[in-house]
Amino acid sequence: MTPNVYIINDSGHDFSAAEHFGNLVRLSYGTVPKFETTEIIRKVLPVIARSAPDDFIIHSGPTVMFMLTCVLFALKHKKLNLLVFNGRVYKTRSLDFGSIFDHVEEWKEEASDARG
Repeated sequence: MTPNVYIINDSGHDFSAAEHFGNLVRLSYGTVPKFETTEIIRKVLPVIARSAPDDFIIHSGPTVMFMLTCVLFALKHKKLNLLVFNGRVYKTRSLDFGSIFDHVEEWKEEASDARG
């Protein structure tokens, strides 16, 4: 099945290059009440509830809406697949949260070593 690519907010940008990664699904258009977090969750949750683990979220739109969409996706799938536009092309970034806490002690040691 072809993945979906979730566009947080379509405010007129050209997202056609993202079609290479899947079907474009727009979560909102135009102005979003960015401080109405409950309203944002009510709008996004039904869409993310039908999402698949291989779907992508484009890093775009209001920060609060982007963040809440990512949190809901990660809670559902224990992973997060992002499409980040670098000015020329979209790059994929995937994070696996299934075993992230298995690495806490290792990362704490690395951070401590880096501080000297």
